Amino acid sequence: MSRRKQRVNRIGLDAVALRNLEASVKSSQAVAVPATPSFTPLAATHRMHGAANATAMTASAMTANTTILSPFVAPGDFTASSIRLQVATGVASSTFQLGVYASGSNGWPTGAPLLNTTDLSGATATELTASILLLITKGTQYWLACKAGATAPNVRRIAVGGCWSLGQSAAGTAVSSCLLVSGASWPNFTTNPVAASNLSNLTPPAVMLTT
Repeated sequence: MSRRKQRVNRIGLDAVALRNLEASVKSSQAVAVPATPSFTPLAATHRMHGAANATAMTASAMTANTTILSPFVAPGDFTASSIRLQVATGVASSTFQLGVYASGSNGWPTGAPLLNTTDLSGATATELTASILLLITKGTQYWLACKAGATAPNVRRIAVGGCWSLGQSAAGTAVSSCLLVSGASWPNFTTNPVAASNLSNLTPPAVMLTT
């Protein structure tokens, strides 16, 4: 045994053993931080709608010079590379624009669109696509919008069973599934905040974001 007397703490551990014990305790308390979740598309062009559940689509004409908005909650982080809507039946001279709004602190759309397309033609029954670049955040609510031109298109819509419920404007009235705003220009909800009069039980156009 060494003539040198070991220094020990009150529970009988020398300095080296004490440091090892402290390191072990710290290691056991470490919390693993998961990586930022991301959305992995399952198809080359993965279409995501603002539907509350899986549902078939319907089709009907919009009203001229109106904008219809419906909520969309992102399933994961992704970059939207295009925004789309399918024209169900071609209507000569009809046009529409697509857009995305952010949600304000009150849950309703706020400000001007984060982005919007130029006019798309509704003259032919086909899926219309516009290229965009928008970072979408998991769990964040956005509002997908379609604005009909002076001649309204006939487009695919989310069936009533797949719409989000936005509540009722009054007891006994139909449950609202979208917001409807009249006017030829894109609504600015800072200038004109959402009101009860904007609630509508129309089925919203099936606007899609794609990866």
